[in-house]
Order: sequence, then C-alpha cells, then structure tokens
Amino acid sequence: EARATTREVHAASALMVAEALRGVETRARKRKRDLAAQAGVAIPGLPFDVAVSIVKRHLPDPADLAVLRAVSKGMRDAVDATGRKVEEFKEDDAAERGYLSTLKRLRRRGRL
Repeated sequence: EARATTREVHAASALMVAEALRGVETRARKRKRDLAAQAGVAIPGLPFDVAVSIVKRHLPDPADLAVLRAVSKGMRDAVDATGRKVEEFKEDDAAERGYLSTLKRLRRRGRL
C-alpha cells in the first residue's frame, strides 16, 4: 500500500478547488444569462398584455404601482402601459378612494 506524497495531496486539493470555482463561475454565467433573457418581461411566461391587464384591474392604489415600478424594467413598462399615473394622495382622498397602501405609507411616515 503506497502512501500519497505531500505533493500529490496538495495537487489533488488544488484540483478540487479549481473545479469548485469553475462550477461557481458556470452557475453565475447561467444566472446572468437567465436574468438577461427576462430583462424586459413583467412576469416570466405571461404575455405582456395580460400582465398589463392584471396590473390595471387588480392594483388600483398608486402606492402599489410605485412599488411595482421598482421591481424590474418589465414591470415598469407594464405599469406605464396602463396609462395610470403614480401620484401622491392626501389622507382624505386616499381614504375616500379606499387606497389602503397609501394610508399605510402615510401612517408609517407619521402623516396620518
């Protein structure tokens, strides 16, 4: 039974480190490729016009639209395509229109 020399042990561990680094780089490149492919997509796998209609129909509060615009370029485009403006409302207007997210934000800021 022959024992491995110190040189062989170090060479083997260096090879394992190199292979591990190669795997990390490969995964990083794949992740970057996947993100680049979805750069202009609001919701992956969903047609753009459907995403726009979902935003238009289910998110009446302008505060929600502001948050969505910050999610990704695709979501920003979807919010812009609705034609609705992201605007600030005072407490009374927000309460009258039922904009709960706006009221929560005003409360967090101490303006309610």
